[in-house]
Amino acid sequence: MENQDVIDRNSDDLVSEEMNTDESGKNVFYKYRGVGKCISDGVSFITDHFFRFMKITLPVSILLAIFCAAFIYIACDISLMLSEGVMYIIASLGIAVFLVYSVFQSLIFQLLKLHTKNVEMKNLALRNLYKSIWGICIKIVGYNALLVVIGSIIALVSGFILSIPLDGLGMDIVKYCIVGLWVLVAVVVCLPYGISLPALVFGEHNFFRALWHGYVLGLKKIGKVTALFIIVFFIVELISLLLLSPAIIISMVQHSASFSLVAGDSVHLPDNFAIYSILILFLASFLSLLLTWMYYVPMSYLYASFIHDVEEQKKSKLPIV
Repeated sequence: MENQDVIDRNSDDLVSEEMNTDESGKNVFYKYRGVGKCISDGVSFITDHFFRFMKITLPVSILLAIFCAAFIYIACDISLMLSEGVMYIIASLGIAVFLVYSVFQSLIFQLLKLHTKNVEMKNLALRNLYKSIWGICIKIVGYNALLVVIGSIIALVSGFILSIPLDGLGMDIVKYCIVGLWVLVAVVVCLPYGISLPALVFGEHNFFRALWHGYVLGLKKIGKVTALFIIVFFIVELISLLLLSPAIIISMVQHSASFSLVAGDSVHLPDNFAIYSILILFLASFLSLLLTWMYYVPMSYLYASFIHDVEEQKKSKLPIV
C-alpha cells in the first residue's frame, strides 16, 4: 500500500508545484535547457536507470515486439496477403500494436514523471506502477489516434496529387516535387504537435486544452523543436537502421520468394526459414523499442524548459512592490 500511495501522490500534475525542486536544488525538472542539454539530460536519465526500466517495461516490450514481428512477417509475404481473411488478421495486429505501444509510452512517461518527483525507482512495485498508468494511457491513446488521423490526411492528399492526370514531358517529376513540398510543409507544421504529448502528461489542462497548449508552445519555439527532432531523429534512425538491417534483408528475401511462388516459379529457401525470419524480426523490433526512449525523454525536458520560460516571463511582468 505504501508503494501505491507513493505513486498516487506523484501522479498529480507537476506544473502545480513550484518549479519542482527540492531543498538541496537536486533534480530540477522545470528549468532552462538548450537543445544539447535536453539531449544530454535525456541520455543521462536513460543510462542511469536503464536496467531498472528494462525490467519494468520488459513484459510490454516483449508483447509489442511479437505483434510487430507478426505484422511485418505477414505484410511481407504475398502468398499470405492473398489468403482469405488475412486482412482481418492484419487489422487486428495493427490495433494491438497501437494499443500496446500506447501502454509502452505510458510507462516511459510515468517513470519520468515519478523521477521528476524524486521518487526512488527501486521503491516502485511493478504491479502498482502498471495500475497507475491508465490515466496517462487514455490520454496517449487519444493523442496517437489524432496522430494517425493527421498521417492519414497527409497520405490521402499525397495520393490525390499523384493521381491527377497531367500530360506532357516531365509532368510526373512536377507531381513528385509538389508531393515532396506538401509533405515537407505538413511535417514542419506538425512538428510542434510533439510537444503536446509531454503537455498531456505533465500539464494541468484537460485533453484538448493540453494538446493546444503544447502545440502553441512548440510553435513559438519551432526552431528548438525542429533542431531537437532533427538531431534525435538522425541518431535514433541511424542506430535503428543498423539494428534493423538483418530484418530488412530477411523481409526482402521473404517478399521476393513469396512473389516468385505466386508467379509459379520454384523457390528453395533454407529449412526453418520462417522461424529464423520471425525470430530476427522479433529481436530487431525489441531492440528498436529501446531507442524510442530517445524520442520522448529529451522532448519532455524541452517542454519543461518552455514552461520555465513562461513562468519567468510571468514573473518579470509582475509589478514591483
